[in-house]
Amino acid sequence: MVAVPDLVPSVAPSTQGVAGPNLAVPVEAFGGAVGHALQGLGADIEKSSDRIWEQAVQLKGLQNETAAKNADADYMVAAGKADAEFMSREGENASPEALSAHIDNLRTMRGQFRDKLGNLQAQTMYDGSSLANMGSMIRLAAGHAARQARVAANGASTARVDQASDFIGEHPTDELSYQRGVRTIASETEAQGRNSGWSTDQIKETSAQNVSAATAKRVVGLAKTDAIGAQSLADAAAKTGALLPADALRVQATVQTNFRQQGSRIISDQVLAGRKEGDEDEKTEEQYLADGMTRADAIMKKTGIQDDLFKDYVRQRIMTDYGLQKRVERDSDNQNLVTVGKAMLKANAEGSPPTSIEQLKALDPNVSPALDALSRNPAKVQQINEQLRRNATGEYRIPTTPENLQITHGFVGMANSPDNETRVAFLGKDFASEAKLTVQQKERLMSLQDGMKKQSQQDPRVARALAILGPDLNSAGISHTGGDKEGYYQFVGGLQDALEQFDSGKTGKVPTPEEIRTMGSRLVQEQLTGRRGWFVFNKETTPLYQMPVSDEDAERIRGLDIWQKRGITNPTDSMIQRFYHAEKYKELYGKPAAGASATQ
Repeated sequence: MVAVPDLVPSVAPSTQGVAGPNLAVPVEAFGGAVGHALQGLGADIEKSSDRIWEQAVQLKGLQNETAAKNADADYMVAAGKADAEFMSREGENASPEALSAHIDNLRTMRGQFRDKLGNLQAQTMYDGSSLANMGSMIRLAAGHAARQARVAANGASTARVDQASDFIGEHPTDELSYQRGVRTIASETEAQGRNSGWSTDQIKETSAQNVSAATAKRVVGLAKTDAIGAQSLADAAAKTGALLPADALRVQATVQTNFRQQGSRIISDQVLAGRKEGDEDEKTEEQYLADGMTRADAIMKKTGIQDDLFKDYVRQRIMTDYGLQKRVERDSDNQNLVTVGKAMLKANAEGSPPTSIEQLKALDPNVSPALDALSRNPAKVQQINEQLRRNATGEYRIPTTPENLQITHGFVGMANSPDNETRVAFLGKDFASEAKLTVQQKERLMSLQDGMKKQSQQDPRVARALAILGPDLNSAGISHTGGDKEGYYQFVGGLQDALEQFDSGKTGKVPTPEEIRTMGSRLVQEQLTGRRGWFVFNKETTPLYQMPVSDEDAERIRGLDIWQKRGITNPTDSMIQRFYHAEKYKELYGKPAAGASATQ
């Protein structure tokens, strides 16, 4: 019988599970190559994606870097302009406040360019370079501000030193102001030295130089009015060290020049004083010169100033003043002769001309002072007496003849000659004593003389004043022969107005030489013009006789009723300017109102 396998398990159940098949079949038989290929493709794709991501990251970084650099470049351009503007500032314009505003501006501009970047990475890149650049600019700007702060401080100190020095020069006789000024100069120089890092020796030396310069200005300022006092001041300052040798040598020439000019003028005035006042008999020029040399020796001995050229200056001044005085006397004599001569030809109630001095004075009140002035000239007095004798004997009755007509025409030709010396000779003629001329011919010629002398430039008062001021005007460069003839005539007009104001009451009083010099110095004294600069009134000055007339003053003066009273309907600019100068002279120096000659 066939045995049936025992279906009853002979062992316990296994927990290992059923073993898998283990067939000895090659994997390739089931498509293994394809599997391997797919497995490799996955790995390659993973690697490629990593590289693509890396490249994308690199590309984005490059874009951010480019944007950051462009933003930084734009910021540098804008910040550079602002920095250049600040670095160009000087002094107080680069103050700490201005520096703070500049820094705030740099920060604001940097933030504006940063905000334009789209992501944090670009902003971070921008921060690195822009912060460094901004820091460099701030450091440079801070250094510039510090330097300019020192410049401003030094400038202020220098200005105070100059101001104190100028004040000392303008007030040379004020000892208290001098001492204050010296202390100010020393303290400001020390402050400037501290700001600039000077050594103690440099501060001390610079202070001494500044004090010496101020002392030199004081000496020069005093020399303008008191050369002898200026010399004494310079000697004393040099001994104490307040005036250094270089400055002492420089001011010595100025003191010496003023000593020569002032001393020679004083001596000339002294020796000619009696002559100018008409209180002495006429002396010769040699007598005046001898007197002047004696006085020059006395001044040099008294002051201790030895100047080999001083006597030459005195001699030249006396000769010049003597010649001018002679010309003034000649012009005055001519005017007085015309006054007496015209009276000599007048007839009294009975139709007879005067035959005595008493009758002559009774015909014209101006005859008496004219005769007094002519009394020092015996020849002229003799001519007058001779004419009175002719009047008494009837010899004055001369008929018109071809001879005296020819003589008259010759004199008229002299009056109209282009030669100045010929016209002067005509003015010096005594026609009242001309025996061959008729009364009518004499009157005609004397009227012609009178008309010539009434012209502004022939005013004897002005001629006398110009003679006295002549040397001073030449020193100041005011001359009709120079380049500024218009300025000279402006001065002459101002001088004539000043003379009118001096004798506004028409008393006939004649100013002394010293009073005339005071008038001249006032006319050339510098005055503020009052004209505006760009924003404020500037400190422009000009001599009084050349002060410009503002539009407002010109309009005001043009509207005054004085012009209608004088028959002038449209005053010229020169008339208005001259009236304005006379008005300013009165305002400044308190003289009576002018006006009489302002329209000439």
